[in-house]
Order: sequence, then structure tokens, then C-alpha cells
Amino acid sequence: MQITFRCSKCEARLEIDADSAGTEVACPTCGSNQVVPRKGLEPGTTIGGFKLVKLIGRGGMGEVYLARQLSLDRMVALKLLSRSGSLSGDAAERFVEEIRLTARLEHPYLVTAFEAGEDAGILYLAMAYIRGATLHDQVRRHGPLKEAETLVLGRKVASALAHAWRELKLLHRDIKPSNILLDSNGEPRLADLGLAKCLDKNDGRTVVGALLGTPNYMSPEQAEGREDIDIRADIYSLGATLYTAVTGQIPYEAASVVETLRRQATEPLPDPRTFSPELSEEFVGLIGAMLSREASDRPKSWDALVAILDRLLARHPGAAGILPIVETPSVSPVSTATPAPPPRDVAAIIAGISIAAALGVGAGLVWLRLGSGTESARPPGPETSSASSNLPGPLLAVAPATSAPPDAPAPGPGEWRDDDILPRGGRPLDPALRDRIGAAIADARDYARTHPEDIDGQIARFRKVAAIAPSGPLMHRIQEMIRTAPDMKRRAQGIAEAALTAGAEEALRTGRFAEAIGKLEQYPGPFAAETKALRESLVGRLKTADEEARQKAAQERIAALSDRVATGVVKGNYLSAFSDLDRAAADAEYASLLDSIHATRGVVTELAAVQTNLLKSFLAQKGLEIPIDFKSGKAETLQIGSVRGATVIGRRLLKEGFIERPFTLADLSLKEKERRLALAGGTPSAVVMGLLALEAGEAPLAANRFLGSGTALGAALARAVSARP
Repeated sequence: MQITFRCSKCEARLEIDADSAGTEVACPTCGSNQVVPRKGLEPGTTIGGFKLVKLIGRGGMGEVYLARQLSLDRMVALKLLSRSGSLSGDAAERFVEEIRLTARLEHPYLVTAFEAGEDAGILYLAMAYIRGATLHDQVRRHGPLKEAETLVLGRKVASALAHAWRELKLLHRDIKPSNILLDSNGEPRLADLGLAKCLDKNDGRTVVGALLGTPNYMSPEQAEGREDIDIRADIYSLGATLYTAVTGQIPYEAASVVETLRRQATEPLPDPRTFSPELSEEFVGLIGAMLSREASDRPKSWDALVAILDRLLARHPGAAGILPIVETPSVSPVSTATPAPPPRDVAAIIAGISIAAALGVGAGLVWLRLGSGTESARPPGPETSSASSNLPGPLLAVAPATSAPPDAPAPGPGEWRDDDILPRGGRPLDPALRDRIGAAIADARDYARTHPEDIDGQIARFRKVAAIAPSGPLMHRIQEMIRTAPDMKRRAQGIAEAALTAGAEEALRTGRFAEAIGKLEQYPGPFAAETKALRESLVGRLKTADEEARQKAAQERIAALSDRVATGVVKGNYLSAFSDLDRAAADAEYASLLDSIHATRGVVTELAAVQTNLLKSFLAQKGLEIPIDFKSGKAETLQIGSVRGATVIGRRLLKEGFIERPFTLADLSLKEKERRLALAGGTPSAVVMGLLALEAGEAPLAANRFLGSGTALGAALARAVSARP
């Protein structure tokens, strides 16, 4: 990587390797020593033969720059791994995988990869630069697409993903509107394979429960962190993307990750016709099938999906019933009003997990499995019918409450009909058995309400119900629930981990480190034991970020103080400089910087004593005849007579007598001053040498010497000198 800067003396343009940052190099034009500045990534920086032009995007894996490939003189999109973390670990591993896999894929609807590598510790990937906008921006600026446009878009993206699967068994894992680029002709290009995983290698590096992807467009099984996901997870994400493209809405949009995943797990898919009434029944059916909660209910392969899209395109707007190979989940209309999301609160995100569990993360997922039909996907609430609401607690979702005749009296509170439990036509329950079943159900219900995160405990109590209940609807549902309990627990844990991670990421973004660290270390919510390793990892990241933020704030405070002190020094107003340092030393905000303040005071004291020390050097030579270099370029041999104020009285000796030759320190050459200070007390510091150069009118040399001191005050003095007219 190359760093470009200008010589502080002759303004010549220098281009130096980044590895030399912080060292001194000789300017090839004027020969002066120059300190190579330490720079971050910015326009003009060259990485791996690519010169950065401007930043065009940021994502979870890093930054994307518009860059010029110097060897071929062409513009590319250059993706760089984020430098906020180290180059080791999952982030670097996924980036390297993206480089390897992307470079092997060529398809008209995939972004083409040109080159990849590493330069100065920075991983990069050069890709085709697509002039246009993302699908997200297109919909946001111009509104939803038409149905036919969405079908064409979906067909092209699906063909690209089918190609990736056929060639490499590759999953994208992060399909969303912002990863679909539309070129100047409106052709889509699928980008960002940073979360891809080549299943052929089966390396098992994805961490269970890790949230790799974007929650709004993530399939339920991917949210669980399951290892066995397949192309149907990408089909779900593409379905969610097409839903957004044609409606302008996110399928299960919510203010937090937890709420998004809870809605996805418990609520019906909002009918896209609520937002776009002109959509055909067939299109709505396809979107519903792609967004089925169960992967088995989605199209089975990319070829199957492409075939459906082709049929819809050929027969569009088409008649109903042309999608017999997929099953359409129920959808429910929702209000078109989109409330503004409430402000995000780090503490609420983390501490609120137990609340979220009570609403659907823990016990809610158990009750979800106990229901039947559409109502099974909805948590109990005030909208439940009066007949079914007579059942105790969460078993609201169990009762069909449809077998009794319309004029049958409603059972009293806490009661239910025998046919809610017995098979159709079964014998009435024995009253004693009925009471035992009721007590077992009440115990299971109460435990679930008070321990929403303890799915194992809930299952144990329902086993007790199953042990005494006769074979019938209730027994069958409990058995199904017990069978699927491991999956429910894993999903619940995945959601809890996602919420913890979201809270930590929010804290990293907002700088509320201490609050998030406290919540994570004292976390009492669901899966506390299971999430211990994750929470310790998140706390480690937060503590590192907190320390970095503290150091940055300290550096900014000391830099601001140094700028004020430097202004006084450059003007020769040392009283002002000392006053600024004294005020800072008494300020509580600078309590951690007292060592730096004392060190700076020492340097200012040394600077303030320069004139005095120079005059003392002449007093020490009183009566001696010595050579003196003047800034006029002449050297004179004089006898030192006396020092009067700031004037030295020299004598030019004659054969008989002498002639007085008074002079001031300002008359001395830079070389003479440096020599005298060295004789007086050893080699002067770089800051003192810089001040002498400044007094001699050599501003570029002064700035270079100030920078070479490696101190905050030196850097501030260099800035002050550079700012002078």
C-alpha cells in the first residue's frame, strides 16, 4: 500500500510504501528529512495496485471503495475487510472464502470478481463496478415494482443462484434488496457473497446460533443457526426480497431483532395485496410458498422455482391454480399504517429478552406447536374467541371448541369439554381422571408462564399430562410437541443469542459500553448457561472497544490541549501556555492525563528557557575571545565583554584597545544557537531544535523537527506552523 504526501520544505509530491509510516525519509528533490505520516484509508491510498477514489458503501464485512486498477486503467469496486477487528477469526475466514468462491463463479447476473489479495495486512477483493443503484434504493426512491417486473427480477436472480448451487453447492446466506445491484439497463447483479458457505467442503465452521445474515430476510432455520440448511433458506430470503420489491414493505418488520424473529415465528405473513391490491392470486401464492416457515413447504430446488417463475411469466396474469406443486400458507391482511419504530435502547434489547421469551421466544414456541391450522401460528391474546378462551392459560391454542352445538352452554371459567381431549365419539372422562388431567395441565401452564425459558422443564410437565391423558387430540399434540422440542429449544436459544448480539452491536455503534457490559455480565434471562461463552466473547469485544474509545478520547483531549499550548508557544506567550496547562491539570476530565500534562509542561519549560540558556552560554565565556557565526553568513571572532538584558556586548580586539560589537540572539545563525545549547546542556530536544528553526525563519524544517519529536505537543506545533501564512 502506498501513502502519498508532500514535502514540508519544497512541497514536492512523495509516494512512500505504507510500511514506512512513522519513519524519516529523505526528500529526493530537496534532500530534507521528512516523517512519513500515518494515514488511514482515504482517497489516494493505493492497495494492491488499486488506487482508492471514493467510499461507496459499508457492510457487515467491511467497506467498498470505487477504485482505479492502475495496471489496466479501469474502475472497479474494491471491497476491503473491516479493520475494526483483527484479520484472524471468523470475519477474515469468511472474507477469504468469499474471495475464493466468488472468483470461481461467472454468470451474467452475478457480480464478476477480478482479483483478490492482501496488502499491508488488508484483505481486498476487486469486483466489477456496477453503475446504477441497489434494488433497495430503487424501491425506496421510485416505489414498488410491478408484478411482471418482480417476476423477471426473481427469475434472473434465481438463475444466478441455481448456477452457484450447480457449480459449487454454494449458498449465498444474505440475499436482500441491498445486495441486488441494478445496472444502467436495469439488469440485476447479485453481490456480496461474504456469508457464503461451500457445502461440498463440509468444513463446519459456521457457529451454531451465530446470526450470519440479515434478520428481516433470514429464514427461520438460518435464524436458529442450524448446520443443515440448504438452498431452501436462500429461497426464503429471495421470497422476502421479492415481497419487498413488489410491496415496498419488509415482511415481518419490527424495531428489534427479537421482535422480528418473534413475529416471523408466531404471526401469519401479511398479505402483499394489502399494499399492492393488483397482485394476482398466483403470485401471492408463490411468495407465500417461498416464505413458508417450514423448509419442506417451500419449492424444493432452484430448478423447481425457476419453472414456476417461467410459468407465471408465460401466463401472466394467468388463472388461479397454476402452482399445484407448492403449498400456500395462510396470509392475513394488516393495516397499511407503518408506525415509526421506537428509539432503540441497549439495556432494553438485552434485559428485555426474558419478556420476549414470555411473548414467544420460550413458552410461546411450545404453544405454537400445540395449536392447529392458522390459529396455531398465533399466540393467545384478547382476539381469541370466547369459547376457546375458557381454557386455562396457554392452552388457548389447543382447544378446537367447535364440536359442541351452537346452542350448547359455554363452560365455566377453568373448564373445557371432554371432546377437546377425547377422540371423536370417545367415552366421557371419569371425573377423578378429569381433575387429575386438569391439575397436570394447570401445573404445566403455570410453570411455562413463570419459567418461559425452561423448555425442558415445560416438556417434563407435559409428559406428566401425556402419561394420564387418553389418546385423542390433546395427546397427539403433546406428543408432537415433545418430538419437536429440541428444534424449538434450539430456535429459542438462537433468538436469545441474536438478541444478545444485537444489544452488543448497538452498544458498539452508540458507545454505551459500560451499560451493555453490565447487562451481559449479570444477564439473568433465558439460556444464561448456554449463552455464557457468547456473552463472554461479546463482553471482551465491548471492553476492547471501550478501552479504544477511552484512549481515543484521551488522545483527542490531549491534542486539543496541545493545540492551545502550541499557539502560545509559537507566539512566544509562554504565560498563556502555562495557564492552559494549569487549568487542564485542575480539570477532572484530564485526571487520567496528568502524566502527559506534566510531560508537556516540562517541554514548555525547556522551550521557555532557550533564550536564558543562550545568554548564559555567553556569560560563561566572559573575557574569552571566541568565533561566532551570524545569520548574515559572516563569522566574527569576538571577546565576550558582558550581557546587558537581551544584548551581548562583544569586543573586536585591536592592537591597542578594542571596538565594541553588540549583538542580540536574533543576530545569531541557527547553527550557532544549536552549538551553544549543545555545549550548555547536551543535545537539545527535537522540539527545541524545531523552535530554533522557526525563529530562524525556516518553517518547513521547524515543522519536520516538531513532528520528529513524536510528542503530542510536537505534532500540535507542526500544525500551528503549517497554519501560519
